[in-house]
Amino acid sequence: MLYDIGQVAEKLKVSKMTIYKKIKLNDFKDKITKKAGKIFIDDSLFSAISESIRRKDDSIDEEVAVDDISGDLINTLHEQVKFLKQQILTKDGQIETQSELMKNMQILNLRQLMPQQDIKALEAHFQDLDTKLEEVNEKMKERKQDQEPKGFLSKLFNKK
Repeated sequence: MLYDIGQVAEKLKVSKMTIYKKIKLNDFKDKITKKAGKIFIDDSLFSAISESIRRKDDSIDEEVAVDDISGDLINTLHEQVKFLKQQILTKDGQIETQSELMKNMQILNLRQLMPQQDIKALEAHFQDLDTKLEEVNEKMKERKQDQEPKGFLSKLFNKK
């Protein structure tokens, strides 16, 4: 017996579009019959399409069964996410510590690379500065003494 697309859709309780999609598959293309530009489906193709639709329905039922299990799975995954977040925070702390250690190592390496001559030269330079400062300080004291006001008589008798 031959069925048109509407009849097949009605018997299988699916839309016409679903039937059109099924017959477009390579497995079913060669089994369709066309009369006057209209597509007809024979009994063997009808049973093949209905089997294909049942397999799809069975997979939907399996998904429903998976939903029952998913509550426990979600809890387990949530705990794993918490654990992984804690591990990430620990690793971030370790990375920060390592970064600080690297900075300190670079500073130490720079200090070790500084030649000893530079340190001796700096010491000599500071000693020169100290002596110059003492000389300047003494000159300023002398000027201050020279600028103190003297009385008329002391200026007259005490000439320098």
